[in-house]
Amino acid sequence: MSKFFKMVLALVVLPVSVLLSGCNSENVFSDGTRPEVKLERIDIVASPIKTRGVSELTLAKGNQQSFEAVGHYSDGTSQAFKDLSALDWDSSNSEAGGFDAPGVLTGIEVGIATITASKDGITSNEVIVTVEDAVITSIQVTPSPVNVAKDQTQQLTATATYSDSTSSDISSSVTWTSDDTATATVDSSGLLSGVDVGSTTVTATKDGVTSNTVDVNVSAAVITSIQVTPSPVNVAKGQTEQLTATATFSDGSSSGISSSVTWLVADTATATVSSAGLLSAVEVGNTTLTATKDSVTSNTVGVNVCASLAGACIDIFDTGTGKLFTNSPSVDYLDSIGGSATNGTYTENGSFGPTGDFYRFEWTNANALCTTYNTLSLGGRTNWRLATRDELKVELYDASGNMFTARGWPTDDIYWSATPAGSLYYYVSLYGGRVDSNLPSYTAYASCVSNP
Repeated sequence: MSKFFKMVLALVVLPVSVLLSGCNSENVFSDGTRPEVKLERIDIVASPIKTRGVSELTLAKGNQQSFEAVGHYSDGTSQAFKDLSALDWDSSNSEAGGFDAPGVLTGIEVGIATITASKDGITSNEVIVTVEDAVITSIQVTPSPVNVAKDQTQQLTATATYSDSTSSDISSSVTWTSDDTATATVDSSGLLSGVDVGSTTVTATKDGVTSNTVDVNVSAAVITSIQVTPSPVNVAKGQTEQLTATATFSDGSSSGISSSVTWLVADTATATVSSAGLLSAVEVGNTTLTATKDSVTSNTVGVNVCASLAGACIDIFDTGTGKLFTNSPSVDYLDSIGGSATNGTYTENGSFGPTGDFYRFEWTNANALCTTYNTLSLGGRTNWRLATRDELKVELYDASGNMFTARGWPTDDIYWSATPAGSLYYYVSLYGGRVDSNLPSYTAYASCVSNP
């Protein structure tokens, strides 16, 4: 080989050898492979979350708590996992709390749960979460706004909504605050009283939660008229009937004032009226009554006390909620108000009803009877209808028992209901509570009902 050729070969080989020897990295093993970076541990921590009821790792039922999962690797690096699914998160007590979304724990029921996260076969540290009772998240006071006349009252209702989406009436357990007690006050049960003409605001507070602000306007309106219902009153001796006094004010508003009027009965040997407006039939006869307040006197109400419901009177029974029921009318009573379509009579002998004659009705005429009462505005109402099966059975018989014993009603025959049973209609015995059905052509008693 020539000397020149050897020199050229040396110039080419030497740099390449140096270059190759310099490519060996400290991160490459002697066999030419790189070390594997492995996930060594996972840490989970609670993320800050501004949700009422969360205090560190205590969670209110219905609220949520977020968690973050951070992975630590063999090369000393770490990263927050964003790709975990809800299934990668675990609660040891799914009844207390569970994950519907990745990293977000929802409190379900009171209890304790241990929370972990897993990835690539590695399980995180454990975090213990205590789920406690639901907390109040908001309070709504109604009605809002409030317009009330001086010396009048308005019941306020405070409704709490909880972290588990339930709600309840908390009117008697909140703290009521009136911005100006010289204008209006609110007692512990939520009854607002107009003290003097003016405007103020009211709020309700409980467990650190304050309600909406209710604007209150107290007007100087005065009573212009008082209407007492029912009118007239026909009631059997020994029975009672609730009277209602309604005031109309100069501003066009109206309110019930039955407990704040003065009741006057012309003949207290025939009937008396309590301070709340409950009339008691004392002796057979006739009298009149009125209600008075602020020098305004109501309409004059005629009162007829019969020996029993077999006479020319009817029982308008208030179940306590303002809902009224009538007994099936006697011949004397229905004839005295002009009559209605009937289908014969039934004579009670005193064992299951007051001695005397009572009209009976086919189902169609039972409904027509209630229409007659609407035409006459019986008891001051025009929404009378035939009672349903449940109203007769549950609200009358189950609540008051034998209606002959309870109110002197005729009960030897069954009472029609408005409730169909296929091509038949249900009826109810108000003596023994029996429920059955019959053809609409069957004749029976009828009770009409009026909602307030």
